[in-house]
Amino acid sequence: MTRRSLWRRAKVQRVLAATLVAVAVWLGVSAASADPEGPRTEVVTMRIDARSGHSLRPGDLDLLTVPAAMAPRGSSSSVEDWVGQRLAAPIRAGDVLTDADVSIAALAQGQPPGYVVTHLPLSSPALARAVPAGARVDVLSTAEGSMLATNVIVLATDDADDEGEGPGLFVAVSPSDAQAIAVASGSGAALAGSGVTIVLRTEVTAVRP
Repeated sequence: MTRRSLWRRAKVQRVLAATLVAVAVWLGVSAASADPEGPRTEVVTMRIDARSGHSLRPGDLDLLTVPAAMAPRGSSSSVEDWVGQRLAAPIRAGDVLTDADVSIAALAQGQPPGYVVTHLPLSSPALARAVPAGARVDVLSTAEGSMLATNVIVLATDDADDEGEGPGLFVAVSPSDAQAIAVASGSGAALAGSGVTIVLRTEVTAVRP
């Protein structure tokens, strides 16, 4: 093969390579134009406004398609993952559900070290509805009228459900207060009411160490 033939062959190869690069760039631009946000996925969202303690039903939920990069951590693409779960806090229609929305323990973040989350069953739905998350209450025994815990912070409220379980509050307390509340709640099962009740504090004071 002559030098001139080799030169022509090399030139053809360069032109062919440049053409392939141009085609690849064009294909990449076309793909980006067709899907500028990249891969997409579905997330489960709320169809309704709901209070904390609400037990999720299929009719409460929707699916929304979003860019995969924008799907919140802890979200899911399956409605079945959420049916039967209870909300740990109020949520609005259109909000994306994540695992934090059904985790009561997550609400205890920021509480004093060693504090635990417990549930206060209440016999009065009206009383449970009157206490918002963030309020502070004193907890009393309905059997003896004794004070079980003071200045307790309410993390979430829990509505009565269709299965007959009454309303209540999720609260953050010290382990010793949790023990006293558990004893009073258990003994109250044989008595009228739930065994414990609360009074709403009108002043804001520091949490007990």
